[in-house]
Amino acid sequence: MLSTGAWIGEHVHALKSVAIAERQVLGWFRPKHPENFRLGNFPVSNLKSENGHFYQFPVWSVPGFKIGRYHHLKEQGPADLLSREPTPADEEALRAGLQRFFPDADGDLLAMRTCIFTNTPDEHFVLDTLPRFDEVVVASPCSGHGFKFSSAIGDILADLAMDRTPKFDLSPFRIERFA
Repeated sequence: MLSTGAWIGEHVHALKSVAIAERQVLGWFRPKHPENFRLGNFPVSNLKSENGHFYQFPVWSVPGFKIGRYHHLKEQGPADLLSREPTPADEEALRAGLQRFFPDADGDLLAMRTCIFTNTPDEHFVLDTLPRFDEVVVASPCSGHGFKFSSAIGDILADLAMDRTPKFDLSPFRIERFA
């Protein structure tokens, strides 16, 4: 099984130019009216706009309203060379979404964390066996994006590893789609 996250392009030659590591930053902010952003009052959500594609999580467990922005500052490259340190520019990018769409959540910054996503040109996962080496399963569920599908992806990978036919059509996730 090869499932090496942002490094998958370095480990699978067929993915070298298509599985691109990209720096993402998430922020947690203290809402001005926290009751409006608590679990049960505010949903996990996606908002795609001319200002970017933001994703939000209600205040739950970890204090603060959580917001991220897909393709954050468009910083791509080898995973080992992407900075893991949040910057004022990261906060500014996240605050742009808060100020425009969630002004009541635009309070004090509580925390920022950096992660590395893996993006493919079609923004779909890679769930397949390695060309010419069917005994090697390759999984690139594209970092945070794939987490939402972890139970289904786990079933698919188990099927592939046990040489069983998965219950799902995997054609959108095959390595060969990039050939």
